[in-house]
Amino acid sequence: MSSAQSMQTGAIPSADASGALVATPAVDPTWKSLYTVGGAAALISAVFLPIQIIVFLWLWYILVARRLFQLGQTDQGGAK
Repeated sequence: MSSAQSMQTGAIPSADASGALVATPAVDPTWKSLYTVGGAAALISAVFLPIQIIVFLWLWYILVARRLFQLGQTDQGGAK
């Protein structure tokens, strides 16, 4: 099997005990479900990360920044 053929079939050439090249699968089929779950988790994380950033910045503005701006306008800084 040539290297071009092994790339098309997804097989990796390796040597057996006698030294003859044999094609082995590039990915063990028993791990396929784990790869699928891992890929789905990565996609979910990629979708929710920007949403989390927006929500946390919005909550910071609502809970902290707005009160600090109000305090700055009402506090006279110790002036009598």
